[in-house]
Amino acid sequence: MSNPEDEPNHERLQAYLLALSDALRSLHDPVAIQETAQRLLAEWLDADRVAYAEDVGDGVHVQVTRDWTRGLPSLAGRFRYADYGEELTEALRSGHSLVRSDIASDPGMSLEEKQAHQVLGLGATLNVPLARNGAPIAILAVHFTAAHSFTAEEVAMAEATAERTWAAVERAQAEAALRQNEEKYRELFNSMDQGYCIIQVLYEGRQAVDWRFLEVNPAFERHNGLHDAAGKTMRELEPGIERKWIDTYAHVAETGESLRFEEGSDALGHRIFDLYAFRIGRPHERKVAVLFQDVTQSRQAEAALRASEERFRQFAGASSDVLWIRQVDTLALEFISQASQSVFGISPEAALADAEALLRTIVPEDRADVSLNLEAVRAGKAVVHEYRILRPTDHAIRWIRSTGFPIFDAEGWVDRVAGISTDITDVRQATDRQGVLLSELQHRVRNVMAVIRGIAARSADTAGTVENYASLLSGRLTTLARVQSVLTRNPDSGASLRTLIEEEVVAQAPQQDRFELLGDDIGLPPKATEVLALAIHELVTNAVKYGAFSGDTGFVSVEWQTAPRDGAEWLLLDWIERSGEAVTPPGRRGFGSELIESRIPYELSGIGRLEFLPSGLHCRLEFPLVNRPSIFQTNAPRPPAEDHAGKESKGGGLAHKRILVVDDDYYAAAEVVSAVTRIGAHPLDPCENAEEAHRALRHNPDAVVLDLNLGGDGPDFGLARTLRASGIPFVFLTGYDQAMLPPDLAATPCLQKPADPQAVIAALLDLLSPATPSPSKNHRRPR
Repeated sequence: MSNPEDEPNHERLQAYLLALSDALRSLHDPVAIQETAQRLLAEWLDADRVAYAEDVGDGVHVQVTRDWTRGLPSLAGRFRYADYGEELTEALRSGHSLVRSDIASDPGMSLEEKQAHQVLGLGATLNVPLARNGAPIAILAVHFTAAHSFTAEEVAMAEATAERTWAAVERAQAEAALRQNEEKYRELFNSMDQGYCIIQVLYEGRQAVDWRFLEVNPAFERHNGLHDAAGKTMRELEPGIERKWIDTYAHVAETGESLRFEEGSDALGHRIFDLYAFRIGRPHERKVAVLFQDVTQSRQAEAALRASEERFRQFAGASSDVLWIRQVDTLALEFISQASQSVFGISPEAALADAEALLRTIVPEDRADVSLNLEAVRAGKAVVHEYRILRPTDHAIRWIRSTGFPIFDAEGWVDRVAGISTDITDVRQATDRQGVLLSELQHRVRNVMAVIRGIAARSADTAGTVENYASLLSGRLTTLARVQSVLTRNPDSGASLRTLIEEEVVAQAPQQDRFELLGDDIGLPPKATEVLALAIHELVTNAVKYGAFSGDTGFVSVEWQTAPRDGAEWLLLDWIERSGEAVTPPGRRGFGSELIESRIPYELSGIGRLEFLPSGLHCRLEFPLVNRPSIFQTNAPRPPAEDHAGKESKGGGLAHKRILVVDDDYYAAAEVVSAVTRIGAHPLDPCENAEEAHRALRHNPDAVVLDLNLGGDGPDFGLARTLRASGIPFVFLTGYDQAMLPPDLAATPCLQKPADPQAVIAALLDLLSPATPSPSKNHRRPR
């Protein structure tokens, strides 16, 4: 039912409002404000009960916190909106008062709804809601035990009472909330007297342009700052008053619709007002009564409280860490953030309902330590500790770092214990992964430096001048850098054969019509990319200096195909030069020749041949397209370096000793072989992998120089343990540090690439010196 349409008796209404204002003026307690307002309204309406209820925030229930009755039992308690009719629910949500004059005979109510009212002894009700942003926050209910015909005056009284009561309660509650942690006994904020005025809307033609203050009460100026307003127009007092005020009062004056609203005004000192405006007198007089109060401070207090609560809510809700607060005496949870679901596998609701829920997730071995730390926080100490939990949602073991700290009251006693719990499992794993990545970087750099060292040394062997040496080294390192760029972008995929050849040839060929590439494009494995790029570079460089590209008519044809052989797919590549002139074989074996004829067989298990024909150079390359790791890729975990600086060796103790070098890097192996050869040792043929090395052991080496990552899949200690069991002394030469060695091999000498040949020789001397026997020589096998 809607409100009665008869006009209220404004004199009686005004008298009531004055009485209500007088009654509430000296009150500071929200409970006293509500009780006084309820009693006064009940007395003026001769009602049987006036109740005040608050919405509990779940959209379902309302809580009657207190009521005034004329000898009836109190209805304090929780009630469901739905039990008292959909019409009531909609009215409350929309903010409109709902009158039910005769519940027993109300055709709009169901039998169940009537019975719900009958249980409470209700014959007629008037419910005045207070809403904010479309949501009910409180209700003032007027009850009669028998049917009662409500007048507009009674409805207006109830509505004004609800508004004033709520404003007073809001003010008191907001002020109390902001000072919650101050002195135990303090005085409530003084209630604010409302301003009251009667105005007349002024028109020019049919357009409202201003209003005149006919009457104002003593509190008027205190609320809006307008001095000596009676008899003056608003624009005389404040020319900059906003247009919205004129439109609002004109609407009330013209339509007779009473408005209860809250509005701010920048022109009046940025104040916020809570107002109730209603028309008085004859309609053509355009008079409006305005009951208002300055609620700026209370709104600011509310805004500050809401902002603080919202900041904490957003912080707690957005945090991936668990924020929690416990009672100091019982350790019962008072608050826990949403992250408890993802971190502990327990919802906030379940954790709040069961104080032991989180503690039960801690693995038994760590519970005692967690309890000790909680006790330390209860004693006033801040602690940081780590423990493990078994998360019930996925049965995963997770590591938790918890920072616990006390919250003190005003007197310095521990009032609450709080904390922040972080799942550090991923951090621990990330730290481990970071170590692996750093190890990969270290191992990769060391391998690359070893190759660069080998290239630099071989380039020096054939360079006649410094300028020639710089040119040779620059070209070879540029090619190596290009290969590195390709392989590090995607270490496992290698490169396109056609692109690799084309980039090298195009960069140096005199004209683009002086060469041809014949063959379907194929993908090269990483190791093949690394070696073949250098080989093609050497062939192109040789063609520019001495071959087909050195004259005006020479031509280069690069042809390739694949064919199955020995259970693998092999690449068969021919580099054919037609220079028109006879080619003279070089007087000595240079870098390119060694690369093609030695490194390809060593590192790619293939064949490399050079033929110097009358028509020009013919190079034939054959190797299996198997996935061998490049120096630019590694799965190695990492270690720190060992310094061999200062070790000196003359090498005499290695004369005639058989030294076996096991390394999948041709240049690293060749450098060691060259070094031990120069001091009179007898190196065996170097081995690229463990299988070849096992076969080479039948030649009874006196010592072994051993790389660890022979297969590219990380360190393999199988061959090292075989050597130790056989009594053959050995030294590691690798990109790893000694820290990577397992305990049973921890005493083995370990040199990091690129190692100075003198350091290798010094290590071999230490191994073979009778004065300082190596642990690996204790079981020297007889020959």
